[in-house]
Parts: sequence; structure tokens; C-alpha cells
Amino acid sequence: LYFDVAHHVDRIRIHSTFAPRPLTSSEMNKPAASKPLTHMTIWCEDLPWWPVVVRRKDGICCADIFHAIYDTYHQPLSDSDRECIPSKRIAGCEEAFKQRCKSADSLTAWEEAQGLRRVDLLKGKTMFVGLRRPALNQDQNRWVLQVCKPSS
Repeated sequence: LYFDVAHHVDRIRIHSTFAPRPLTSSEMNKPAASKPLTHMTIWCEDLPWWPVVVRRKDGICCADIFHAIYDTYHQPLSDSDRECIPSKRIAGCEEAFKQRCKSADSLTAWEEAQGLRRVDLLKGKTMFVGLRRPALNQDQNRWVLQVCKPSS
């Protein structure tokens, strides 16, 4: 699975022995876990300020998770966000910001004019590796998002 959380869910691809391809509707609509879940809170250790909350009465599917991650981290940094985050951390995101803008589906200049987004604070660690299940003695609705830098 190739999911760069800096880019829209439409760009998710399956990489196998064949050419990369988009996920099918049935793949996107697969249940997110072996037992039906109606609520998940996803935490990324690199972005502790914004938990990703996923809810669906009839059971969460993979698409719900992908969209929730993208929607949460694609938000522009607000003034209140900037107050909570050390300025040194924000200053260190310039390279990731420029790279995201350059690889965006929209025009680079337009994307740059929108400013920093939450995802830029990942400093390029935007590849979805997976979700780590909670330990048995922990809240079973709290999952951990694992990300890494894209391989070159």
C-alpha cells in the first residue's frame, strides 16, 4: 500500500509485482479490523496535538481511516496551533512544506500561498506504514499511526 498522508486519498496505490494501481472500491470498503469497530482514535507520536477521530455506526472501513487521516493533517496551521507548538519545530518544517507544495496536485504557487499545514510538521515522514493495535491492557479504541519517509 502506498499512501502518502500529505496527498489526497485518491492517490493511494497498491504496489505489487504488477504496475501500481488504485485501490478498488471493495478494497477501500473493507472493514478496518477483524472485529467491527465503530469508533477509533488514532494518534501519531510526531503530531500529538491532533488525534484522528474516526466514527461510523455500521463499522469503520479502510476508506474512513484514510480520509480521516488526510482530513485531520491537511488542515492549515491555525494561530492557536502555532501557540501550542514550539516555534523551533515549526521553523524546521520549511523543507517538507516546499516538497509537499511541489508534489501537490494543485499549482505550487497556490499551495505555497495556503501556508503550512499540520502534515508539514512530520518533516517528510508522510508514508503510511500502518496502524499499531493497542496493547490488551490499553484503551482498545486508541490506535497508533506509524509513518516513515518515502524511499527514494
